[in-house]
Amino acid sequence: MNNLEAANRALVMIGVEPIGSLDDRNKAARVMSGLLPETKKAVLNEFPWDYALRIEPLEPKAGATVKGYTHAFKLPEEALSVQRVYSNDSFRGVVDYRVVGDVIGTNIESGSVEYVAWLEDIEDWPRHVQECLVTRLASDAAISLTGDGNLMHALLQKYMTLASHSAELSVTEENVANMRKAEYARPNYVEARQ
Repeated sequence: MNNLEAANRALVMIGVEPIGSLDDRNKAARVMSGLLPETKKAVLNEFPWDYALRIEPLEPKAGATVKGYTHAFKLPEEALSVQRVYSNDSFRGVVDYRVVGDVIGTNIESGSVEYVAWLEDIEDWPRHVQECLVTRLASDAAISLTGDGNLMHALLQKYMTLASHSAELSVTEENVANMRKAEYARPNYVEARQ
């Protein structure tokens, strides 16, 4: 699915005639071309989709500071949001950080940043996330092109359901220890008490 196909599917969802190009001079094309970049970013930021996650070494940012942190690093240019910052030597590698503008503040001297990347080409997105984009785009365009607030809300609700389902399909694989720490959750606890 390309940008035009996504826009036309969204238009059909709201009962508006499809367009021939995003550069057409009609209202539907102007609305869709205006909404598409930000709607893509909104969908990409909805969840840390495994296909959009990137990890790269932190690069120091000369002259930058973040209050409360000893080191400042560059936010990668294609980063939409930072998910984690890793140290090379701390437990499990995850450390405290704060993003201010295009700077990542942290208390480590070196490490890596995991982030959701801006992936403009939706042809590379999984099909279920493309469907999320189409539905969100339809919701975002509904008021401008139809004036129907109920349609906008119904499509936004559908988008939220699709995004939730898509997030379940896109869980990132990670070796994480069992989160249950209560004594009753351990199988040997009952045997030890007897």
